[in-house]
Amino acid sequence: MPAGSAPPGIAASPLRRVLDVSPNRPERSARVLGLVLCIATLYLAVALWLLPDYGATWDTTVGELPFGDRLVEYFQTGDERFLDLMEREPPPRVREPHPDYDIRRTEWYVVHPFAAILSGISCRLLWTELGWLDAQSAHHLPTLFFSILLVVGLGSFAAKRFGWLPGLASAAFLLFCPRFFAHSFNNLKDVPECALYTGATLAGFLALSGEKRRWWVIAGVLTGLALAQKANALFIPIQLGVFYAASRWVTRREAEPSVRFQFAGAGWFALALLLAYYAVSPNYWRGPIEGPSLRIGHMLRAGNALFSPAGEQGVAMRGVSLEALKMVFLTTPPLVLGLGLFGLVHKGLGRRERVFLVVGLAIPIGRNLLPGMANYDGVRHFLEFLPILALSAGLGLDALVRSVRSRFPGISEPVLSGVFLIAALTPSLVQVIRTHPFGIAYYNALAGGLPGAQRSGLRESTDYWGSSYRQGIAWLNENATPNSRVYVPIAEHVARSARKTLRNGLRFWNPETDREGETSTTYIMYITRRTFYGAFLRELEARMTPTHELVVQGGVILRIFRVEPGEQANALWNISRKEEQRRKSRNRLWAWLKQDRERLLGLNEVLRRVQGQGFEIGLAELQAFFPEELSEDIRPAAEFLMRGELTEEKP
Repeated sequence: MPAGSAPPGIAASPLRRVLDVSPNRPERSARVLGLVLCIATLYLAVALWLLPDYGATWDTTVGELPFGDRLVEYFQTGDERFLDLMEREPPPRVREPHPDYDIRRTEWYVVHPFAAILSGISCRLLWTELGWLDAQSAHHLPTLFFSILLVVGLGSFAAKRFGWLPGLASAAFLLFCPRFFAHSFNNLKDVPECALYTGATLAGFLALSGEKRRWWVIAGVLTGLALAQKANALFIPIQLGVFYAASRWVTRREAEPSVRFQFAGAGWFALALLLAYYAVSPNYWRGPIEGPSLRIGHMLRAGNALFSPAGEQGVAMRGVSLEALKMVFLTTPPLVLGLGLFGLVHKGLGRRERVFLVVGLAIPIGRNLLPGMANYDGVRHFLEFLPILALSAGLGLDALVRSVRSRFPGISEPVLSGVFLIAALTPSLVQVIRTHPFGIAYYNALAGGLPGAQRSGLRESTDYWGSSYRQGIAWLNENATPNSRVYVPIAEHVARSARKTLRNGLRFWNPETDREGETSTTYIMYITRRTFYGAFLRELEARMTPTHELVVQGGVILRIFRVEPGEQANALWNISRKEEQRRKSRNRLWAWLKQDRERLLGLNEVLRRVQGQGFEIGLAELQAFFPEELSEDIRPAAEFLMRGELTEEKP
């Protein structure tokens, strides 16, 4: 059924006119591409100006950024040592001052290669060769272009099918969601995958709708590239399959099927997927079966407790968690949520298009509702829902404009549409400006903003990725006492990756050589990710007042304390030394556990048995379970073992 046509038996009525979102003046809808391109060009100009404000992140400093440099070096030299992130030598050829990334603990199969390659090429060209951007900004630049391609593709698709206002609005709603806007600058993991995933599903919609066969090939290529970017792309064929089956079911009474499956097209899809996937995955060339298998195994262990009895996410809940759904409602601008829901339920939307939107929201969000799924870091792990929500919100805005115009037919349609679009975008744009460059910490009014989220104890209600260390180091460079030490107890590797920007006279704390009795001032800087707090940080916040804080929406995301030598400092360092001993004990226990899956299963059974029986009983059971040579490590790590926090703890 075409979009906007009345279902059989439903006559035209005031309600029907209100909910009608048929393409408004299709002859004008092509013009939206020009408008969307204007938005994208303006965004790029502003983004290039703002790009240096965005620091590196927790994940990319041990993954995509160093791997990109190494893959470029591999292409130039053919030296297969560059395909392994654990191999320190030889170093890539980069021009100083280039960030020095910590790659000691990242296995090669954990990092997806596609955006990493583009990142390395961008840095080699724009920093090493031309010097147009600083090295870190040059690494991040490809993320901006993926964002632009996504905005232009989504807006063009919506404009062609639904009209100029839904096309323009969907592009703008997506771009000005605070979390997406922030991720578009430095998230080399999720934004490229989101763009490719969305492009693949849009192309798949066209292929299944009977468009030209090339859409099967395009969908396959985009799926292969998405899979080379993140394993979420495994759900693209599932999503298209659910869309096909649901569309056939809801339109089963129509004489002409709304979607058609083509075996030849599916064959071209599969071939294009495999060719694209391996073409941009040089780290899988030497192990075309083993590499993807290792990657999928890591994804399952990290993302679902059922595949990791005591693995990379600890002993996670094995039931259904609503965390992801909660994050959708708390981190998306409320007006976009409301318009998105309105866009789904109006009766003027064609059945096939409605099914596509519903499935496009249900699969990315719904996969997080499977038993044992673990979600963290807000919505970044299933960012693919957001473009579809923005598209639905564009339809909802168009329906709202038509509702008003049906009551006041004398108002000019372009003027009314423009006023409503500006009014709908303004709240999101204000929040983008208010939270820049820390939009990943944005929470909406339903959560009470970031302060409300922090008071409610929501996990990761802060700068969970550590990109604010860029601003923290800038403050230290300007304000710290000369010849001081800088101690970073959470995600130190992110701060150290920028150590070449730490001015002379400042140095990072070295736990092997620095002692509490030294006379130099120490600055303690950390992101307020409370799930990573130990006794040291809890005691620090109880004893002292911060010297500097970074605040977003009224919530603190980073703190810096100045600690002078003396009795108080010695007490803090003693706590820190005990935490370091605990960390080493914990890591020794983990090294023994991960050698054998049966050990993990056995520990999981012990933890179930002692749950709720008290610390001493649990300690005795753990002493009996672990070998005698590890007995001294059990008490320091027992608290974390009983909470299921079993993975290696990095310094």
